[in-house]
Amino acid sequence: MRLLNKRKGRLLASFVLVMAGAIASSSIFAEEISEKKVAEEISKKEEREEKIKVLEETDQKEADKKTEEEIKDLEEVVVAGKEIKEPVYKSFPGTVNVISNEDIKKANPTDITEVLRTVPGVNYSDEDGRGLRPNIGIRGLDPQRSRNVLILLDGFPVQPSMYGDPAAYFNVPVEQIDHVEVIKGGATLLYGPGSLGGVINYITKGPSDKPFEIQNKETGGSNNFFSSETNVSGTSGKYSYKGSLLRKQGDGFRESEEFVVNAADTYLRREIDNHQDLTWRTNWYHEDSETPGGLTQAQYDKDFRQSNFSDDNFEGRRVSTNLTYHNKLDENQNLEAYVNYNFFRRDWLIAGAATSTTNRQNKRDFNVFGFGGKYHRDYDLFWMEGNRFTFGNEYYFDKEDDILEIGKTRTAHTGTRTGDNDLTTFAYAFYGVTDLHFTERLTFSPILRADSIRSSLENNLLSKEDHFTDMVWSPGIGVDYAVNPTSHLYASYHESFQPAEFKEAVSVTTGTARDLEPQRGRHYEIGYKSQPAGWFSYDLAAFLFYFDNEIITQGSTLTNGRSTRHAGMEGAASLGLLGLVDRIWGLSLSKTFGDVSTNFNFTLLDTNFQTGPNKDNELPYAPNWHVNWSVVNYKHPKGFSASLSSEWVDEQFSDAANSRVQSANGLTGPIPSYNVWNMNLGYKFNDHFDAFFAVKNLFDEKYFTRRDTFFGGITPSPDQQVFGGVTIKF
Repeated sequence: MRLLNKRKGRLLASFVLVMAGAIASSSIFAEEISEKKVAEEISKKEEREEKIKVLEETDQKEADKKTEEEIKDLEEVVVAGKEIKEPVYKSFPGTVNVISNEDIKKANPTDITEVLRTVPGVNYSDEDGRGLRPNIGIRGLDPQRSRNVLILLDGFPVQPSMYGDPAAYFNVPVEQIDHVEVIKGGATLLYGPGSLGGVINYITKGPSDKPFEIQNKETGGSNNFFSSETNVSGTSGKYSYKGSLLRKQGDGFRESEEFVVNAADTYLRREIDNHQDLTWRTNWYHEDSETPGGLTQAQYDKDFRQSNFSDDNFEGRRVSTNLTYHNKLDENQNLEAYVNYNFFRRDWLIAGAATSTTNRQNKRDFNVFGFGGKYHRDYDLFWMEGNRFTFGNEYYFDKEDDILEIGKTRTAHTGTRTGDNDLTTFAYAFYGVTDLHFTERLTFSPILRADSIRSSLENNLLSKEDHFTDMVWSPGIGVDYAVNPTSHLYASYHESFQPAEFKEAVSVTTGTARDLEPQRGRHYEIGYKSQPAGWFSYDLAAFLFYFDNEIITQGSTLTNGRSTRHAGMEGAASLGLLGLVDRIWGLSLSKTFGDVSTNFNFTLLDTNFQTGPNKDNELPYAPNWHVNWSVVNYKHPKGFSASLSSEWVDEQFSDAANSRVQSANGLTGPIPSYNVWNMNLGYKFNDHFDAFFAVKNLFDEKYFTRRDTFFGGITPSPDQQVFGGVTIKF
């Protein structure tokens, strides 16, 4: 239900009281640490790709030797695809959530959205039930095509065009992912446009430390789902390599929902000497899928598996490649440079029937070329020791060819061309940030980013061209205070922006540039992070976010209009149950019976329109409550594992008018609350063979997360699905 204005003050007061109690309790825990978990690197060399994982519990003597910097390493992220450690916890105070490789294995997901939606602040709108195209919103921002979230693959943008067309039509196959970093707060200033809501960085699997290793994972399940991934990797001398092949297909749980995905991923690293290395990555992806479309309310109530679309077809092709150079100049200086290229083709036949005069085929080709660099220097200034300065710059060239034809079919490739546009963007950006250690505990981190953008549109049907330019400055500052070696209090303010898209800035029908200001975001955040013991950790954060200059349609024209407010709280806690018992009674049950833990997180949102005809209404796709509870995670020393988890999402609106009556066509009305449970079982026979069994939507909840005006109504989410698989490694 909607939070009343009278409760806003109570919300803030509650957060202050909870945080005060958390600080007090963590201080007590810090004096009695018996064991900790600290992050370690999988590779033996600093430059090698990092994996976030946890060491086994250590004894009291070892735990006391762990330093503050080791604790902070839990929050390390790979920045901009270059393999330099960037301690976001230290440099850019804000919320950083890491979905570890262990988390992914526990969930046994068929697509990455299954684990992504468990992150506090993340709301996912299901388009097809297969996780092929992401619709991700963070902290109440519109999830449509993830336009307000920057999605990265190994630090490089997944969106075809960061500046001109940030819509995401490609979701990274979960089979290729090692771990995921979700960055909110001031760290987004490193990445620039598209990061109003935050940054999601998918890190692919790295090479094995062995000279040669091959791994194969086979998965099958409901609705003829089948997935096969083969991964070959190794390290020999100065070379590290990896190559993977993936085939995934299925019928889907609805009619007209068949899909086939083929993907490949390669990695090659050459160590030039003790200070320099080169890394080359390539990713190839091809998808051929049907789109079942939306349903009316009556159709959904009768049979949510049916489809109104009989011939809708989406074909996507993607090729990306990048080369990264790293040079450790000396103990205090690091230099890195990169060049990358991304090609994406989206060929979409939008057809309600096999033959129709209103069918349309929209083909878009994107070519993106970029290069840049980054320089790090550690330095002392007056009494402040151990400071770090970072300077980076980026250059991007985007080109999009957009063709639209009406009356086209898959069999008879005829139709009337109604759109033919070439869209081009040149962009340059630079940023600088420094960490100033005023005291051993207090760190200030000011940051400044500047983006220069020039975009043009050429209308080939009208033989007309126009352009627009933007220069945007984005400042920010963060403060971090180490309450003790295991706990940090932080606060931050930063600004972000999203430039007008090609088709917003320049009319595709007239070729005339519109005078539109970039959409801006102002972010305030305060939080507390603590790991007082190896078996217990928790995070709390409160945020306030204003979204200004939103580009909206007013009459028949586009203009800068509404402003929105996003206030809320996020919290997460992890508790090792047997570790707690061992701590209280001085036992060693965890060594005998294994690891038993429970994890809980929540998001509380209060959003509204501040201007416009829907002033004071809640934002669509911004539920007040979102709760995830991993009720039990069990891992036995002999190899057996089990987990039971739940996701509960509060009722949310689907339109700005906050319509409470469900329309007959399914386009408007609330999205009812839902509660989905998942169960996973696994067994590791040895280092070479393991198997799993999973039930998604254990209690067969009937629900949906999306009312789509484009596809014509309610988009159902999957019913109960069963999957199983094996992994062989040698």
